[in-house]
Amino acid sequence: MEDTRTAVPFEPLPKGKYTVKVDATDLKQTKSGTGQYIKIEFVVLGPIFQGRKLFANLNIVNDSAESMRIGRQQVKSLMVAGGMSQEQINHFNDTDQLLGLTVNARVEIDEGSGQYGPQNRITGYEKAAPITTPPADAFTVSSAAGGFGETFAKPAVAST
Repeated sequence: MEDTRTAVPFEPLPKGKYTVKVDATDLKQTKSGTGQYIKIEFVVLGPIFQGRKLFANLNIVNDSAESMRIGRQQVKSLMVAGGMSQEQINHFNDTDQLLGLTVNARVEIDEGSGQYGPQNRITGYEKAAPITTPPADAFTVSSAAGGFGETFAKPAVAST
């Protein structure tokens, strides 16, 4: 049975690792107007919490050299985990190039303060395992291998 639980809207997801896809990006000005950050919206692919959103704001231009270094490292980490080649990373010039990247995001919960309650924070990205489907004959076992293939290939006959 598939687990399709969802969290209460606006409640943070539990701490853990989630397979997510970059669903939307936007280049924004910082409040001070002297910097820029990439606002990224992720969608959880599920099956648990499928469709829930996670968000990240990654500084790429900032008065603080350390904030800028961290933000750019996070962007590069996302690109590498999402499978972008070094050439694609070197030629990154549009936030839309991040759309569709699928990664595992490590998620923590920040407790919040003042008017802001607890919220999720993405602490890192990892390559997501490829989603594969087994071949059509994956569950067929030949009778030569000691299976029941031949027995179940015959139609059933009711006994009297």
